Amino acid sequence: MDGCFLKGSFVGHLLVAVGLDPNNRIFPIAWATVEDLGISAANASAYTFMSDRDKGLAAAFKGVETSYNIWRIARAARVELFSLRLEELKQQDLGAWEWIGLKSFVRLMHD
Repeated sequence: MDGCFLKGSFVGHLLVAVGLDPNNRIFPIAWATVEDLGISAANASAYTFMSDRDKGLAAAFKGVETSYNIWRIARAARVELFSLRLEELKQQDLGAWEWIGLKSFVRLMHD
């Protein structure tokens, strides 16, 4: 959980529940804006619990990993890395691999 002050036209607090991916990068899970951090927020009657232990959760987010891997391919700085990421995508999603396989490595490198 993290938060910050909001100033200007929208005063209050921005609260963010964050998670860590396998590379220790932070990503937001949920966010909320509140007017104040009073005790009333802690005594709310409705709570939401999120878990990755339910089999249906993976089905709900199907395609997220494919999208992530396609962006990794797009950011490849070398032909070898492009080919490696493309092979990883093939193992995960054959349809996406066939689609992106029609593209070629065209990133310009300027050192």
